[in-house]
Amino acid sequence: MAERHNISHNHLVKVVNDLCHHGLLVGTRGRNGGVSLARPPKDINVGHVIRLMETEGEIMAGCAPLHGRPCVLADACRLRHLARQATDAFMAVLDGMSVHDLLS
Repeated sequence: MAERHNISHNHLVKVVNDLCHHGLLVGTRGRNGGVSLARPPKDINVGHVIRLMETEGEIMAGCAPLHGRPCVLADACRLRHLARQATDAFMAVLDGMSVHDLLS
């Protein structure tokens, strides 16, 4: 899988492990092992998967305070609010989709 999608094997192992831990995949070790979905594709919500796997939490990490110092533009900046609205709208679309929808 890693070679086919041109990604690091170590990264793939971490992602698959996380998805197995969250009950989205079932992993089988051994010569005939592999991974499969733990539930039917129509029962796996894309927005839920993205939230589980997203580590940053903030779409604009550059707006986060650096070393405890607040951004000098924080009081006047509207960009962070707009970015949050855009992220919420994006996630609302993903919340309406299942893995089945992606495969159709």
